[in-house]
Amino acid sequence: SVCAEGYINLIKSKKIKKIEKKINKKKKNIVKKEEIILNSNNSISINSNESDLILQVWDSKKADGDRIRLIINNKIILNDYEVSNKKKLIKVSLNKTENVIKIIATSIGKQKPNTVGVEIINSKYIHPFLTKLDINESAEIKINLK
Repeated sequence: SVCAEGYINLIKSKKIKKIEKKINKKKKNIVKKEEIILNSNNSISINSNESDLILQVWDSKKADGDRIRLIINNKIILNDYEVSNKKKLIKVSLNKTENVIKIIATSIGKQKPNTVGVEIINSKYIHPFLTKLDINESAEIKINLK
């Protein structure tokens, strides 16, 4: 059998600790807002002063086969996607106008309702949401770029 070729770069543990410290410092500066529950046909608006965001989606309860369609500004990003306990990370670039994130339950899995955790993250805030939907129901999050 052949071993892989290549190089291994070693970093002093001091350097790693310094990097970890920087990351943790940035995390501490982010404020987590209160979770908002979105039911069928609910729509909520939030503001952002940053055009680049991170969107995370996952099954916030028991991973039981819940599936969703995620649409951002009329573009399907995830289609019939099975959410799990592992967070799916999606980078979002906002338009200058209103931006709409629509979550549609395409399956309720083994237990009602379809429950999806959603976090919208920028450098200052984490906006947490929880959708509780039946099959083919939807909820919207509107983001205004300020």
